[in-house]
Amino acid sequence: NVFAGFIKPDGSYNVYVSDEDYYFVQAYSDYFLPGYYNNAGNASVFWQNADTVVINSNISGKNLFLQKDISYGGGIATGSIVLPNAEFWSNDGITIFARSVNSGEYYSYNFGKDNSTFHLNHLPYGIYELVAQKVGLPNAISQQFTIDSLNFSVSNIIISFGPSSISDVNYYTVHNFFLQQNYPNPFNPSTRIQWQAFVNSKTTLRVYDVLGNEIATLVDDELPAGKYEVYFFPKESLSSGIYIYRLQSGDFSLSKKMILLR
Repeated sequence: NVFAGFIKPDGSYNVYVSDEDYYFVQAYSDYFLPGYYNNAGNASVFWQNADTVVINSNISGKNLFLQKDISYGGGIATGSIVLPNAEFWSNDGITIFARSVNSGEYYSYNFGKDNSTFHLNHLPYGIYELVAQKVGLPNAISQQFTIDSLNFSVSNIIISFGPSSISDVNYYTVHNFFLQQNYPNPFNPSTRIQWQAFVNSKTTLRVYDVLGNEIATLVDDELPAGKYEVYFFPKESLSSGIYIYRLQSGDFSLSKKMILLR
């Protein structure tokens, strides 16, 4: 469910929520990039860096900090969005950012439309890639493109989401086998699982209920040594409760518990 409110001139806001649950809180304002609430008080552009808020009473003091949008150019980027499993996912709630390849700065944002298209404006000259986010899915990144005096409008850019694609986050050489606790936990609507392995091996990551019934297979592949992460987004039919995720990498195996809250 999505509930909305307005930001007042003094920066305060009220959102009236009719259903008790865990929620992400996100704010939008002119001249700033959208941001999520997190406990550390940081400007969290992406939902993966946010903290959920359980709303079961009147809650105050949930302050959001937004990052300045420094867009100032006339470049345009348009294209379309591809989502996995259309029966589970809609175009609602997709935010697209333009990220400078050279500086890493975010220069603009817009929203996915009902017809799976997007349109970004105000890009200065430079080389970009588009980053799209939707709560519950790994971020999707487009191909790179250039905005300059001869090419100020780029069209037909494709941004394709994957349902649970493995992200290689091998920033360094690993020397042991490790499975992290999922985050967030408890979770809803999705959670991130990270692990590392120091040898090349056949790797499986599966989710089970407390009776041992397999719920989902998140990974089943030959993977090189490294550090990885994957997102688990349970089907709507899956009820609240304790679930087990089990990683098997060669001769090593580990299991941990996680809690789904509907």
